[in-house]
Amino acid sequence: MEKDKINSILIADDEASALSLCRSLSQDYDVFSVGSGEECLSQVSSRMPDLILLSLVSPEMKGLDILKALKEDDVTRNIPTLLISSPGFEESVEKGLLLGALDCINKPFKDALVKARIHTYMQLLRQLHTIENFSLLDPLTETLNYRGFVDRLNLEWARALRGQRPISFLLLDVDKFGKYNEAYGYCQGDALLKTLAELLNASAKRPLDITARLDGGEFGILLPDTTLEGALDLAERVRLAAEGAQVPAGETMTSATVSVGVITLIPAEDISADDMISTARTYLKTAKSKGGNQIYNE
Repeated sequence: MEKDKINSILIADDEASALSLCRSLSQDYDVFSVGSGEECLSQVSSRMPDLILLSLVSPEMKGLDILKALKEDDVTRNIPTLLISSPGFEESVEKGLLLGALDCINKPFKDALVKARIHTYMQLLRQLHTIENFSLLDPLTETLNYRGFVDRLNLEWARALRGQRPISFLLLDVDKFGKYNEAYGYCQGDALLKTLAELLNASAKRPLDITARLDGGEFGILLPDTTLEGALDLAERVRLAAEGAQVPAGETMTSATVSVGVITLIPAEDISADDMISTARTYLKTAKSKGGNQIYNE
């Protein structure tokens, strides 16, 4: 069987039968196993598997406690979890399903049946991810839309808060975009936005960097684990790239400029992601008030 695009599985169980299942599933998926609850939480946070198989019967696992912790964490709550159980644990299974587990598989395992069920779940997850990805993309620029951006922002904010790491945000807006649309038409305005999105994606190259079209001619770039110096450097590269790009202006070509508000902070309990966006918007307005084609950070 060809490997699924969604194909990483964490098995949290310390019994020998789980090791046999791990070997069996490894033929088709990227599988790793852990033998304690503490290790499970650590590995889930660092590896972010696509599916978790969590034991309710292992005394070292404390499965319901682990499941509760996973579902209360913004970073891990959406990872699908299958419970591993045995006869006599029906009450625990019921509690697990109420906590948000997807389903349950029972010991003793019949590997062929378990593999078939997991393959079905993987196909379903892939379909759901495809649908979700389309709903989170801006169809014009093929960057994230506002909803997609907020989802990723909340995830990265939680990571930065937990690790006390810096997170930076660039809020950009095309200068005089409304007048450009009035002068040259919305089709050429769309072409300008596509060009700008390509420039932003080319500038924000790291896998964790997140580019999104937020509204009209407004874009955002989220930079996890990035200092103010790094954010300002990227902002200047983006500003220069936009200024130097040629975009259609009727039958000729022209250049368009952007203004940028830049903020860097280390998340704290008394600061929200919305606060960061609001501050960046204030900085953006200041950059525009100075004539545009500016970067502002206080």
